[in-house]
Amino acid sequence: PVQVSYYRNAMTCTDHSLTRSDKQELVQRYQEPHTDNMSTLEQRFLEAAEKVKTLTQRPTDEELLELYALFKQGSQGDNNTDKPGLFDLKGKYKWEFWMKKKGLTKEAAQEEYINFVQTLLEKYTSEK
Repeated sequence: PVQVSYYRNAMTCTDHSLTRSDKQELVQRYQEPHTDNMSTLEQRFLEAAEKVKTLTQRPTDEELLELYALFKQGSQGDNNTDKPGLFDLKGKYKWEFWMKKKGLTKEAAQEEYINFVQTLLEKYTSEK
């Protein structure tokens, strides 16, 4: 088997016997979505993240903050970032909403996110 270093770019291949086209194929393969290694929940989570972009009306600020917090918790887990500065009000609200999700597992946050997106789709578009 070919030994490859995948530091987000398969062009850093450690096996120099690969041709340029082999390396390009590896790069292309790793730039495409990998649904074969993803759980069904992760697939549904990513699909919900795409579907939410189809809203025809803008949700409330509170709904957007909830959406943000659930996405961050579902993709990164607990918030361990520094609190934004005093004058960064938008960043502060986003940080606070994400902090409210602390302790929620990634899987539970992904499930909540999927359900919340469905609620928003029903509320702000005709698609269900």
